[in-house]
Amino acid sequence: MATRMRAYAGPFHLKDANYAEAGWFQAAEGQELSISDVFLGRRGLPHFVVSVRYDVAGRQYLLRSTIDFASFTTLVQHIGQGSSAQACIINSAGEFQTPPKKGLQLDIPFLRGKIWGGPAGQSGLAAGEVAVFTQPNPISGQKALTLATTLKEGQWALIYQQDEADAFPDLDRIRLLALAIVLLGGLGILAAALVLTRRMRCPGGKSKGRPQLPRRPRPFPGKRTPAP
Repeated sequence: MATRMRAYAGPFHLKDANYAEAGWFQAAEGQELSISDVFLGRRGLPHFVVSVRYDVAGRQYLLRSTIDFASFTTLVQHIGQGSSAQACIINSAGEFQTPPKKGLQLDIPFLRGKIWGGPAGQSGLAAGEVAVFTQPNPISGQKALTLATTLKEGQWALIYQQDEADAFPDLDRIRLLALAIVLLGGLGILAAALVLTRRMRCPGGKSKGRPQLPRRPRPFPGKRTPAP
């Protein structure tokens, strides 16, 4: 496979550039499709390369495209909503492929063990699977949700973190409303039970007490009742 750029379209003068020593080229050799990690390259700007191999007249060529890193980073950073929402991409070595929006602090060894804890450092997550972790946010001090899913055939991981209170504001309001309804309902039932109990014991405002039996007539003094 030729190592020089045969044709180029773009704002830089890269035609005939030799990529024999470039990491992305060495990783792409022998693969149908390859996506590199983020690197500076000849231009001194962070970017990554997507390359596809194809054959023409018995010769192998690589069709390469460079991804606009600034637009890609902006897309990743604007995932989610809320003041504490942050997202970034890391590779299996724990290196950031996109910078976090607000100095996101992650437990990289912990995440690497969860995501790439399989045999020989393989990802333990299936394609499309999302892992959810709960841990303290070192920036806000609040309990935070951390979500992770793999990209690039398990070589990258998209990490998303957000405080629970910020992620579920409507759920918290519903919980408070439900708690208030339960408390008010319980107080209403207790008050109704007390009122009914008093009315049953004191009809008309007077104590009912024990029912009175009719008194037996007392015999008149000085007379005896003749025996039958």
